[in-house]
Amino acid sequence: MAFKPTKPFLTYHDQINNLIQKKLLIINDTNYATSKLKSIGYYSLIDGYKNLFYNPMTRQYEPNTTFEDIVALYDFDQNLRSLILQYICKIEQNIRSLISYHFCETHSEK
Repeated sequence: MAFKPTKPFLTYHDQINNLIQKKLLIINDTNYATSKLKSIGYYSLIDGYKNLFYNPMTRQYEPNTTFEDIVALYDFDQNLRSLILQYICKIEQNIRSLISYHFCETHSEK
């Protein structure tokens, strides 16, 4: 049985036109939008971060929502994730050190 995709392939130009015409998203700079879609991906960017700006009943963006709004939310999320990961790594190192110390204290020859 042959694989049949449920959605048609859209070029970056087609993706941008779809966002503008069908979803009513404001895109001020199509070159910037194309660049972001190439580096992040449509589904990671648009589907991942549209919920704050998107009306599921109309299947369109709220008035005055821009592509830059979605990218800003994506960037905020990436920065927050990096910051949290940085501190989680420090906490993990500290816990490993404490466990190692107490394990050796308990199980080493005295």
